[in-house]
Amino acid sequence: MYSVNLLESWTELREKKGLDEGSHQVETSFTELHKRYDQMRQLMVAVWQRGKSLTQHNQELQAKIQEIKAEFQSKLTRSYEETHESLHSFW
Repeated sequence: MYSVNLLESWTELREKKGLDEGSHQVETSFTELHKRYDQMRQLMVAVWQRGKSLTQHNQELQAKIQEIKAEFQSKLTRSYEETHESLHSFW
């Protein structure tokens, strides 16, 4: 009888240890999953911020292009008018 009780105690201990190990593995897996989720969230925030920054930079570049384009068009028009006037005065 003593050996049966010892065997049952040993079995219960192993089962408890197995459950403890399983529980620990679940906790470890959850912790790892949470860390990865947090890393992905941080990465997504960084990507979003970078995209926002690039959008703003793109808008600034587009405005600068329009400014240069208008300036060039103005100089081209002025040059055309000066050339046209010179030709009229020449003839």
